[in-house]
Amino acid sequence: PTFFDDTARDKHSLISQKGVIPQRTVNPSEFRLIGLEPILKLFAFQKWSHIISMPNVYYPEMLHQFFANLRKGSDQTEIFSRVNGVDLIFDSEIVNSILNTTIERGCKDKIANFFSYEEHPNADNHFDGAKMLTYFKRSFSSPADAKLNDLAPVNLIAFSIISNLLVPTDGHRTDANKMELYLFYCFREKIRIDFGFVMCKFLLRYATDSRRKLSYGKFLQKIFEFYKVPILGVCPKEASSYAFTKGYFERKNLVFKDNMWSYKEASSSEHRSKAAHDPSSIPLTPIHPRKSATKASSSSNDGVIELLHELKQHVLLLEHGLMLTMSSEQQTAFLDKKNLLFPPPVVEEVSHDKEPRTTDP
Repeated sequence: PTFFDDTARDKHSLISQKGVIPQRTVNPSEFRLIGLEPILKLFAFQKWSHIISMPNVYYPEMLHQFFANLRKGSDQTEIFSRVNGVDLIFDSEIVNSILNTTIERGCKDKIANFFSYEEHPNADNHFDGAKMLTYFKRSFSSPADAKLNDLAPVNLIAFSIISNLLVPTDGHRTDANKMELYLFYCFREKIRIDFGFVMCKFLLRYATDSRRKLSYGKFLQKIFEFYKVPILGVCPKEASSYAFTKGYFERKNLVFKDNMWSYKEASSSEHRSKAAHDPSSIPLTPIHPRKSATKASSSSNDGVIELLHELKQHVLLLEHGLMLTMSSEQQTAFLDKKNLLFPPPVVEEVSHDKEPRTTDP
């Protein structure tokens, strides 16, 4: 059977309406061209260079079944689930083994103490306060008061990647929770992070909080492949286009100029001040209308497509919140009416076991 029980089957009807947070990829070559080599070196220290550039391949229906059947095992990171009829049992060690993120035995580097953090999440001794402040443009009395836009530009970029990789978010926030700050601090201070532990702990939160969006798609797909789960459904066409690019960071109010990153407001005000004192400092760059228009149009289209997809995810989240307030009968009636107004797309089943063609002699 597809589901463990009726509860999982009912949960699936809600989960299948939820969006999937896209996990972006990193192109090392592009990062080197835009002054982000130091960030690549920090990922290399964590031994994560291979996972940040891993293609974003996932199958929504497989994720829906996984999260609907998700159960907590006896160990604090042990997970039970079922996908396409295959039972899955794994923990943080198995995740690290599959993703090749295991911290080597006898590692002499500092390792993040997540056990201490979980017991005392509000303790300030998880951070070196003075060191943490150096990553921000202004001081604050507590990490809880930290705002993302107060991070120095390159640190905002590092934080965006870490939070999307380890604690998948859709990027529409101005503040950070303390766990994200702890992970960012460990990343910047070269403290080794147990990737499998963090992933399993956050996966298990879905077992008790159904309001969350689905995530870890490309990493879960690697686990499904390890357990030889047959592919079900199709991978969204737009999945491969999600990446951390210069354009993505520019939409976060950053600009790359003179081989350094800065906030757009600061860059604009400095430029205006310089131009007021020295008009000759304004660059007179020749404009090629056709070429510039084509490039701008392409960049604009990419941005619009991404914003529309993110808007769709927010609409799905609002719809899910509404469903939680309904009875089972009301949910069924709601879905029937929705499907009548907006029929779901018909996806042709693709056979993955095609027989080779033969030619007549």
